[in-house]
Amino acid sequence: MKKVTVLSAIILATIITGCASTSAIDVLQSQVTEISTDVAKVSADITSANALTAEASVKSTNAEAASFKAGELSKIAAGKLDRLFKLIVRK
Repeated sequence: MKKVTVLSAIILATIITGCASTSAIDVLQSQVTEISTDVAKVSADITSANALTAEASVKSTNAEAASFKAGELSKIAAGKLDRLFKLIVRK
């Protein structure tokens, strides 16, 4: 009788542990799925950020070129105004 009770307790403990392990595995699988989803979202955000960075770099390069061109035109205009001023002063 004692052996049957001990054996029944061992079998019951094994069943309970097996169920707990299965639910623990289910919880872990759920967490892995959630993490995978989060990683996919972060990856998409990084891709978007990289695209925006590339676009900003192109715009920055274009702005720099326009600024340089404006500086050159300003120098030309200043030279013309200076020559015009000297002509007016001579008269």
